[in-house]
Amino acid sequence: MLAHDMTLSTESRKVLHDLIWSIPQNELLTYAATGAALMGGGFRKNNLAVVRARIMQVAEGKEQIDDNLRKLLVRHDHCASCLAVLSEETIRENLDDLATLFGAPHLALALQLDQRLAAFSVAEIQKSSGASASRLRVAFRAEGGAEGDIQPQGRRRTP
Repeated sequence: MLAHDMTLSTESRKVLHDLIWSIPQNELLTYAATGAALMGGGFRKNNLAVVRARIMQVAEGKEQIDDNLRKLLVRHDHCASCLAVLSEETIRENLDDLATLFGAPHLALALQLDQRLAAFSVAEIQKSSGASASRLRVAFRAEGGAEGDIQPQGRRRTP
């Protein structure tokens, strides 16, 4: 389980699956060699398809995921990376805008990956009002982000 006893929707599980499959091979193999959740089980840790499937099982399981797996997923999720630099208050005040910007399934997953946040109900996340993201941009800049740091869904900023 990611966090907060909140079950992911079918759409958020798809986002999680895509996220796991987007993690580079070298990082997956490093995690597989050291990740407590993947110790034992009798599978070969150099088989990437099996490692990815096992990570998905762990993330959807009943136990909390370990911090190393959480950090690995956050590092590769654009929405979770954005939430990491925002205060909890800013996130709560701009929940509708965040859902509009990233999409409710992406936001639900990112909220589950962020340990600072209290559980948000699915209803809260999905009630996106379609409001302009201008308030979010102002809040993001106030938190120390640069305007160019916010990228549209599905695009990553390359250094």
